[in-house]
Amino acid sequence: MRVSISLFSLFISFLVFYVVRVIVFSFGPTNPLLAQIVVLLIATFIVSFVFALRAFKNYPGNKFKDPMFHRVVFQNFFINLVILFVLTTMRGLF
Repeated sequence: MRVSISLFSLFISFLVFYVVRVIVFSFGPTNPLLAQIVVLLIATFIVSFVFALRAFKNYPGNKFKDPMFHRVVFQNFFINLVILFVLTTMRGLF
């Protein structure tokens, strides 16, 4: 069951990246590199926010005012962003 949850999370992440990419490129950007960077930033933040919401789903009180929630969102955002940046820059090396 744990594998199916992980595969579902991966599918949701790919879906979020695809939808954000389609929306950003529908505006007809003149600089495709900048548009791809915007896609990475927006989609990574959305994925981090959604998975932080899942992690705090049984949290008592208002989770949006809790500093721990914000720390988890931004910590996951920066970790995911660094990993994606490294993977996309290493793609040209191989």
